[in-house]
Amino acid sequence: MPKTDPKADRSKANLPTPRHSPDVRRAMVLDAAARVIADEGLLAATMRRIAEASNISLGTLTHHFESVDQLLAESLELASIRFTEALTKEKQKGSAMQRLTSLVDAVMPDDVETLRQWRLWIAFWSRAVHEPKLARTHARRYRAWHATVARLIKAGVKDGSFSDDLDTTETTQHLVALIDGVCFQVAVKGGDMTVARGKKVVRRAIQGFVRR
Repeated sequence: MPKTDPKADRSKANLPTPRHSPDVRRAMVLDAAARVIADEGLLAATMRRIAEASNISLGTLTHHFESVDQLLAESLELASIRFTEALTKEKQKGSAMQRLTSLVDAVMPDDVETLRQWRLWIAFWSRAVHEPKLARTHARRYRAWHATVARLIKAGVKDGSFSDDLDTTETTQHLVALIDGVCFQVAVKGGDMTVARGKKVVRRAIQGFVRR
């Protein structure tokens, strides 16, 4: 068995940990909070557990975040912004019909990160019912989500993919509600809804927008 050098071991142990900017450290804590909330549930997401997952002390965490609700709101805000940016970059090619279909495929919870995103949303919904601050964050993020879908529907009317008599507002509300319902069922599990079935249900609804 090879011998180890005690001095070398001590020098490794004394190496300084990498330093990050305050913004990066904050994002790392929010990412850890999102993982705990989505993977272990809101009841398990105590400040102590999130501090542990973030690899920081409880005192450091409570110095920057006053409650789990604040962590929930900010982690959802960050995750939503990242997700919207990713969708915007990746779904710009093709007709409005193709882009809307690609958007639906992208938001379906068929991978670990997207499933985590939906479970974070579900936890957020349950808290936003009784917490005005969270309700305001929910309203703001939903306006952004509705705007993303509405832009594609308007583009579809403009390029002739969809009927020109579509009520954009009503159609957007209908489609967002349908996507939410399907993804909620997939994320919660235990029922008959699968990702493949969910895509089929939503695509059938989009086909109803097509010019006849």
